Amino acid sequence: MYIRIAKDCYVEEDRIYMYSAYNSQRAPVALINLVKKKREQGKTLDMTMGKKLRTVIFLDTGELLLSGTSYKTIHTRILSVNNKDKTTEPK
Repeated sequence: MYIRIAKDCYVEEDRIYMYSAYNSQRAPVALINLVKKKREQGKTLDMTMGKKLRTVIFLDTGELLLSGTSYKTIHTRILSVNNKDKTTEPK
C-alpha cells in the first residue's frame, strides 16, 4: 500500500524504515546534521513543496524523504493503512 506524503507524492509503506518529527529549533543536533549530510550527498527527496520541513522519513535505501506534512498526519495515515491490511486479510 502507498502512503500519501504530500500533495501528489506517495511512498510504498514497505519502503519506510522510520520517520521522525522535525523542528529546526528543537530537533536533536544529530538529526539536523544527518539531514544536512544527506542533502550534500544528494540522498534526499524534498517533498515539502516550498513548505516548512516538518517530518523526515527514512527509507530502507538510505535516502531521506523531507515532508511538509506533520508527523501526526503521516503517523495516522500509516496506521490507517495497517488497519485496512488487517481487516482485508482472509480469516
